[in-house]
Amino acid sequence: ARKAQQQGQQATQQMQQLAAPYQQAGQAAQAAAQRGELMPVGQQSLQAAQAQIAQGIERRGGVGAQQAATQIEALRQQLLQQQYDYGLKLSGIGDNIALGAIKTGMQADQYVNQLTNQFYTNMAYVASGMSPGVRIGG
Repeated sequence: ARKAQQQGQQATQQMQQLAAPYQQAGQAAQAAAQRGELMPVGQQSLQAAQAQIAQGIERRGGVGAQQAATQIEALRQQLLQQQYDYGLKLSGIGDNIALGAIKTGMQADQYVNQLTNQFYTNMAYVASGMSPGVRIGG
């Protein structure tokens, strides 16, 4: 029973360790998005769009600069929302793994309790001189 309990605890800990990086990365992405900070991939996308829009302004002689700024900000907001959503999904993966760890731990505890109860029940039968399969007054 002790060995089963230890194995259950080890499995739970391993799953929680597996969940932690997902949860941390997801929380970091969400927090950065809330602060208005893009992750490197989002920042690169924004810079590429800015360069492309800047070339368009040069060709048109500066016409539409305000429109270009609006487009860039809209893209930035979209990238921040995508980053936040990604963070939520990543955190969700970690949360599901952690939930699985909790369930595994609970199942292991239930199994250990069953083993322990069976052991003591059988010991009680042995101590009373009866066989575990014999029922009295049934």
